Amino acid sequence: MMELLQLEDFKDTNVDPKWSAFDYLLEVTRVDQEKSQQRNSMQKKNKLKRKHQNSKNKRPIVSYPPPLLPQSLKQHIVEKLGGSDCVLVIQKKLFFSDVNPQASRFLIPFSQLKSHEFLNESEVKHLKTKKDVIKARLLEPSMDEIKINFNKWVMGNSSMYVITTSWKSIVKNNQLQVDNAVQLW
Repeated sequence: MMELLQLEDFKDTNVDPKWSAFDYLLEVTRVDQEKSQQRNSMQKKNKLKRKHQNSKNKRPIVSYPPPLLPQSLKQHIVEKLGGSDCVLVIQKKLFFSDVNPQASRFLIPFSQLKSHEFLNESEVKHLKTKKDVIKARLLEPSMDEIKINFNKWVMGNSSMYVITTSWKSIVKNNQLQVDNAVQLW
C-alpha cells in the first residue's frame, strides 16, 4: 500500500537554506524510506502478534504420565466381555465439542492416538469402506456397558475416529465436563 507523505513527516528535518532542489529531493526520499521501514516493521510485528494469537487458539495435545489400566477393569474386560490385549487408544482432555449435547460425539484424532493397534484387520477394512459403522460396546467407569457406534471420519487432510450414538448419555452419566481427562482403552 502506498502512502503519501505529509508535512508532519518532516517535523524532524532541519532545512539548510543552501540546499539545492536535488538536496530537497534527497531529503524527501530519505523521509519516505524511513516511513516505509517503520510501516514494514509495524506490519511484521502485527503479523507475529496474529501468528502468536492463532497458536494460542489451537488445541494443545495434552500429555499425561503413562496410565495403567486398573486390574479390576482389565479382569472385567477379559473375563466378562471376552476381551484381550487391553491397549490405551487415547488419553484426552475434553473440549466443549466433546461434551456439547447437540454434537453428541467424541472425536479421536489420529494425531493423538497412543496406539493404532486396537482394531483388527477386518475392522480396519470395514471402516475403510465407509459403508457402515462398527457397532461396539463401551464400558463406563461404573462398569455399565453402553452400545456405541464407532466410525472413521476424514476431514480434509486429517482423519479421526469418532464415537457417536449414546455419547450424550456417557457424558451425562459420568458428569464429564470441559478439561476432564478421559481414557479410551
